[in-house]
Amino acid sequence: MSRPFLPDRLDAGAFHLLFELDWAGTIYRLARERIEATIDGDVLIYQGGLEISPAFEESIDLFSIGLEERSADVTLHMSELADVPDLVSRGHDLGSASGRLLLWVDGETVARTLIEGEIRDPSYGNSDEPIVLTLEEAPWLDRLSIPGPLSFVSAATWLNRDDALDGERYPIILGSPGGGSLAGSVALHVETAPGNRYLIAEGEIASSSVTLENKTNGNTVVLAALPFTDLRGNYVTYVDDAADALAVTVGDPIYVRWAGLGVPGVSTAGEAIEWMLARSGLRVDYGRTQAARDLLAEYKIDAYIQAGPDSQISAWDWLSEHILPILPVSIRTGPDGVYPLVWRHQAGRSDAAADLDPSRGNCDRVSAVTYTSRDNIYQEIEILYRRDEQNNLQDGRAVLTGDPDTADADTDASMNQYLRESFERYAGSRSDRVSRRSISTAVISDDATAQNVLSWLALRYAQQRRMVTYDCDTSFGHLEPGDLVTVTDAEISWADVPCLIDSIVWTEEAKIVLSLTVQEHEVFRVGG
Repeated sequence: MSRPFLPDRLDAGAFHLLFELDWAGTIYRLARERIEATIDGDVLIYQGGLEISPAFEESIDLFSIGLEERSADVTLHMSELADVPDLVSRGHDLGSASGRLLLWVDGETVARTLIEGEIRDPSYGNSDEPIVLTLEEAPWLDRLSIPGPLSFVSAATWLNRDDALDGERYPIILGSPGGGSLAGSVALHVETAPGNRYLIAEGEIASSSVTLENKTNGNTVVLAALPFTDLRGNYVTYVDDAADALAVTVGDPIYVRWAGLGVPGVSTAGEAIEWMLARSGLRVDYGRTQAARDLLAEYKIDAYIQAGPDSQISAWDWLSEHILPILPVSIRTGPDGVYPLVWRHQAGRSDAAADLDPSRGNCDRVSAVTYTSRDNIYQEIEILYRRDEQNNLQDGRAVLTGDPDTADADTDASMNQYLRESFERYAGSRSDRVSRRSISTAVISDDATAQNVLSWLALRYAQQRRMVTYDCDTSFGHLEPGDLVTVTDAEISWADVPCLIDSIVWTEEAKIVLSLTVQEHEVFRVGG
């Protein structure tokens, strides 16, 4: 279980880190000192001999788009439990073992899994010497790619194709690329006789029809989208221009306008992330992924995905390149797999999961308040969106700015309060000192989504962020990285300052260590 502890139970007992080594057909259980624990109905004995160096830390980078690495350096003194060199000599490979690091509180009947994964870089000596190893979370089940390995045009898939298309991968359509008015994707002329059939997507789609346009002569036609299987049994969607309304000559570029949806049930960013993670080869925590999905409903995704000839696209790489950089989301690795953590940037003091206050005796500040770098602070952000495949350009543009001169002169620009604060604070209210950032995306067609992305990026880039660390009592053990807390600390003139938890360090002392980042925009919004 990822969060079994309730706040009102955490003061009752001490924390204990427990380790289970699954090796040589046996589960060896160790703790720092001998412990008898009842967990999930079983009475378990954990022998003394565990060392964790230095302590276990759960953390997440606020704006990271990479996979979180979770590991722990472990020393196991096992001389009373097993003759390690003898077991190895009898063929029990220590490198193939697995392990689990648990957190347990005195009196609890459940334990929290911190890491469950593979043993890396083990070492051992004689029977009295300890095993030294690294326990590493294993998020990858396999490294998968899209589309399917046999989903491409060839003589084995289509008999009467335009053979100039051989090797072309089948396209994947999410949402409505092009927004219905522009060419969102390319059609593949897979049957030139009899009639003219064009493959428009791998798999079945939600849209009942699409509009095709012949770029050479400008002819357009609305055609029914039909499910089909190619000669290899791949499921696809095609359209049949039996009347040759496009007046096509083999080799003419044919484009598709999407008024309806591609992959059924995938139109928002949360749905796209869930769909891609399911095809990534990663272990996925689907429960938490589905919870995050609903928090991203305001972001619509419209994407045309096509790998180059004779190649495939890593689903994870596509997410990392196209989706994660523009959304308030990071990917966490937990005991049940990876899942999206949505940064609740609109959350405020009333949403806090806990209140830290040294005057109440529940925490002590153990660091100075530091600032993040001033690099990558901007007062104006531009987004180019709504991809037009036919003309190879982004047709949509929107700008958020803190500079009144830009807002007056640029018809695509709007003022933003956080960028205005940045304009005054960092640019000295001078237009010639404004720092600007421009992003171009091929996965957004919707105007409202473009504005939502800009609003998020304005929060992200408008200001430096303050960071601080506190030693806290065990009543805060129910918290996780990404949770929102408030801090009141008279020594640094803070009163109910909202902060996000960056990391939690677990120790076997009567405390945990919280590293925090201030929600600066919330402080600014309410004048705190």
